[in-house]
Amino acid sequence: MALATLESIQEEVIAALVRGVGYPPELFGHEVDLVRDLGMTPEEINDAVTAAGRKLGIPTPMALHPEQHPTIASIAQGILKSLPQERPAASGREVTLAQVLAFVDGCALRNERPPLETLLEETHRALARMDAAKKEGAAAPGPGAPEAPVPAAEVMKLLTGALVERTGYPADMLEPDLDLEADLGIDTVKQVEAFAQARVGLKVEKDENFRLRDYNTLRKMVDYLVQRAPGAAAPVAVAPPVAPPAGSVTQTLEFLQGAMAQKTGYALDILQPDLDLEVDLGIDTITQIEVFAVARTQSGLERDENFRVRNYNTLRKMAEYLTSKASGSAPATGKAVPAPASAPASAPVTPQPRSAAPAAQADAITKQLVGALVERTGYPEDMLELDLDLEADLGIDTVKQVEAFAMVRVNLGVDKDENFRLRDYNTLRKMVDYLVGKASGSAAPPASVATREEQFLAFLTATLQEKTGYNTEVLGPDFDLEVDLGIDPQTQLEAFSAAQAAFSVPPDERFRVRDCNTLRKMAAALASPPRAESAAPPRSEPLAQPVAVQGALSLDDVRRFVAHCEATGDAESLRRLAAHLRGKLDAPARPLTPPAQFSAKRYEVHPVEQSTQPKGETIAHLRGKTLGITADPQGTYKQLAQRLESAGARVAILQPGAAPAQPLDGLILLHTTAPAPKLAELDAATWASTVNAFTLGLYHSALSVYDRIGEMAGGGWYLVATAGGGLFGHRNAQGQVPLAGASGGFIKCLKRELPSARCKAVDLDPREPSAWAEQIWTELVSADPDVETGYSGGRRYVFRDIETPLAATGPAASIPPGSVVLVSGGGRGVVYHCAKLLVQVTGARVIITGRTVPPNGNEEWLKIPEADLPAYRMSFVKRYMAAHPGSTPVQGMKAFDTDIARRRELHQSLEDCRAQGLQLDYKVCDMTDPAAVRSLLAEVRRQYGRIDGIVHGATIEESKSLPMKSADAIVRTLASKAHLWQVLAHETRGDALQFFINFGSGSGRYGNQGQTDYSAANALVAKAGLVYGALRPEVRSVTIDWPVWVGAGIVENNRDYLERLGKAGVCVIDTSEGAYWFVGELLYGGRAGEVVIADDRTFASRGWPRHEKEALQVTAKQAGGTRYAI
Repeated sequence: MALATLESIQEEVIAALVRGVGYPPELFGHEVDLVRDLGMTPEEINDAVTAAGRKLGIPTPMALHPEQHPTIASIAQGILKSLPQERPAASGREVTLAQVLAFVDGCALRNERPPLETLLEETHRALARMDAAKKEGAAAPGPGAPEAPVPAAEVMKLLTGALVERTGYPADMLEPDLDLEADLGIDTVKQVEAFAQARVGLKVEKDENFRLRDYNTLRKMVDYLVQRAPGAAAPVAVAPPVAPPAGSVTQTLEFLQGAMAQKTGYALDILQPDLDLEVDLGIDTITQIEVFAVARTQSGLERDENFRVRNYNTLRKMAEYLTSKASGSAPATGKAVPAPASAPASAPVTPQPRSAAPAAQADAITKQLVGALVERTGYPEDMLELDLDLEADLGIDTVKQVEAFAMVRVNLGVDKDENFRLRDYNTLRKMVDYLVGKASGSAAPPASVATREEQFLAFLTATLQEKTGYNTEVLGPDFDLEVDLGIDPQTQLEAFSAAQAAFSVPPDERFRVRDCNTLRKMAAALASPPRAESAAPPRSEPLAQPVAVQGALSLDDVRRFVAHCEATGDAESLRRLAAHLRGKLDAPARPLTPPAQFSAKRYEVHPVEQSTQPKGETIAHLRGKTLGITADPQGTYKQLAQRLESAGARVAILQPGAAPAQPLDGLILLHTTAPAPKLAELDAATWASTVNAFTLGLYHSALSVYDRIGEMAGGGWYLVATAGGGLFGHRNAQGQVPLAGASGGFIKCLKRELPSARCKAVDLDPREPSAWAEQIWTELVSADPDVETGYSGGRRYVFRDIETPLAATGPAASIPPGSVVLVSGGGRGVVYHCAKLLVQVTGARVIITGRTVPPNGNEEWLKIPEADLPAYRMSFVKRYMAAHPGSTPVQGMKAFDTDIARRRELHQSLEDCRAQGLQLDYKVCDMTDPAAVRSLLAEVRRQYGRIDGIVHGATIEESKSLPMKSADAIVRTLASKAHLWQVLAHETRGDALQFFINFGSGSGRYGNQGQTDYSAANALVAKAGLVYGALRPEVRSVTIDWPVWVGAGIVENNRDYLERLGKAGVCVIDTSEGAYWFVGELLYGGRAGEVVIADDRTFASRGWPRHEKEALQVTAKQAGGTRYAI
């Protein structure tokens, strides 16, 4: 039998399917449903599986049941599971020296020094113990010695001695009933070594069923060795609840409880009849609607257009409603619904094509909108009630709403309305009313085609025109879609499925793309669908997960090998291993390995000199407008007011913080030009009060004009001026806090939320106050799209991202092994991956931090498999509610997620590093508490002797549009990013740091909707890092503005979200690429103070100007960076 792996089986199954059905291999994604998505039959799939088995020389006993809808992944897993598995090596005795040396070579090839250093130290200790034993004349019993019972006291003495050797603990500390890991902190490797030494010494045969976790105290180990009595317990399966039939209120309530339990995983006793489903139980409206729809259908009730799930927010209310409708009586909150003046429900409805909806037929427009949303969301039609809020109640994001609305608008021939705001049409009914009103005044669309088949043809043509960009004239009905038009089968399938959804055509298991290779054939297939089945076959459960293929050794395998060699006296193998390890560690280190493929590039942010001119139509736009201006000590506001009034504008002079007495068409803040305090002179409290006051001032002032400047024709004004040197901290900052960074980040997000508004952040030169009025006037009336502009030395600057690759071929910065690096954050997510790679590449001693308390290691929830975690979560909720009377399930789930879930993830990260021998330590600390941070820094200095580098990765983010944000949320965001940066910078001013790296965000650089506070905090820290670098030139200070990460952080491999990000031109990188950019920046980044990881689409999608470095002229080099001129 050939060696079969999951990958090889998947490849052969795909190849067999390609030969059997003729689809291209690209169509067979590992998670694509072969029956539902590709229309294949069980016979075709079974034939391919059999053929793949023959090719691999393995048996394929599985046969696909007609109701199963498998994927390539589930088929391969099922085949792999059916194969006989070899028992993997369970201890060091079954590992050869050759395998261990190969493991060492692999670590060296990947430049993983810490595991090799750990192994070398343990190997030397083992050899030293063996030499000491020889000198003392200790000898192991002869091979022929008879086996005899050993007193428990002797076994205890043997085990205790072995642990004393390995831990350095005094013998009296090792009490028999203390948990070895949880109470004594002895890791499992040392436990295994000590147990193996005692077992071999006592000549106890190895037991394959022995599990160390079951013998977690010395007494349990002694009892096992004396009595040889292993034990195990089998888990008990719990049957899922079965829903009873509906009938009376009680029976209906029981049915609803059972259905809701199956849908949510709640236990029945948690689903109390009078708890609010969303507020108390955390059950979203979509789940409520789905369960209600099942109960309504089972009761044989027609859909009630006036039913609102928010009016029936408990299970009892739902049950009473269903029971009253079934009995014919009106429910308490219901309303009579007049019968529509249309054909009876049983009459066949002719499908309405997208391009020919009558202008005044609300029903037809509703059908089109519902069909478009069904296609994009997968929701059943009866869930999409007309008066539910599409986002708040149904969870349909604005992207899908816009797509559906635009599709129907185009079909109706309704012109685009620049004043249309999606938030004003947040239900289907509002959208329909809008489209009916607009369509009634537009030209009548072309007459509808006569036949049903032609209607499908028109729909398919329009759909493919949208997907491919072809003109409709090119999409001839008899062209071969792939051969003549080059349209791949996947796109063809998507168009066919969209037509099925839009016209309520039932799925056709007989449909094959290869048989319907023209639009006319597709239309004919849709016009003659198969008879609807009574119920769709249930989707099969995924086949069993693959058994891991035994291959390379782990670090623990090698450590057990060392322990076995010591226990058996094999000093020769240990000497050869030690020599091999020393040779690899003495060899020159390998460079940082780049990922196989890059999704992004590296850019450096630099000021670029660029002039601009006032524009006549922009000046004319001021006429008749009212602008508010806050006063500055230099009197600039008076000169500016005169210029504005001469252009026909009205000016209101405002006091900072005072509400305007009249509606304003624009706001200009000049009081913000007051000198900022010196960065080096601020303590934590003064920094926090300064930054909070400045940022909250931006928040309240922008909020006062938010609606007006965003909605008025031509847009209103929001301009904030600072006097921080003119270059946002890049130079000339004179050591001041660069508050311009906060205003720039905030206003760039404001511009994203209000695209038509005229938003500007202007940093001025404090040496030139006489020029301020003219410079601000220029920014108000120019057509320049840059949000951030600066004036220094009489010249105007903008800021550009200049592509600058890492100098990876040059010498790397020196970060010696053992360098002490403190990281804010890092227990989970993206910062963890960066910290881990830093350890692997440099051998640094990295300390990650967080508020989460790591588990002891023996908690019951650590032993729960991922598949069983939802059920365990529900049992935790029940215990929590019992212990906290009056609490709700939502509170219980929050307690679980913020404690157990986070601690599990942290434990996995720490165990991952421990298994690889990486020097990644974790310290518990509330990093938003300055006193706690000071205490942590002092502890690190005491324990490790110094601090060589700081990485600031901690942050929080709460995305909401500005009107939805609160002042408290803004302060929380500032505390986790900006305030913590200042504490770390201030408290390490006496440490000989090599570097201070800050995790920034693309939001701070480019702005993003809903992130005004997050962007302000990140941009402020990026600019403060420039000032810090000028104050401490010996420290490498840099901020990395990151794009979206996949595999960690906010985006966790959500395919739908990633696809939309791609269409929006958002750069996305995976964790391996992100970690490479981080370590590469440390080693090869040079002196740049702010770098951006982005791609070409970032600039195109955001309308952001970009410049090639070769096209710029260097005019000066200063401590804060390099100046360029166009």
